[in-house]
Amino acid sequence: MRKEHQGWTMFKVWLFSPRLAVWGEGMVESLIFGLIALGMWRAVLE
Repeated sequence: MRKEHQGWTMFKVWLFSPRLAVWGEGMVESLIFGLIALGMWRAVLE
């Protein structure tokens, strides 16, 4: 729950700070890429 709240605060800061928005976008992209890679690895291991 606390982690979610922290994420929400980060999201609000992200909305109001263009410089942070660029950094946040990179983080989201790398997270999505990581999840896709993880899914591919799981498919390979199965």
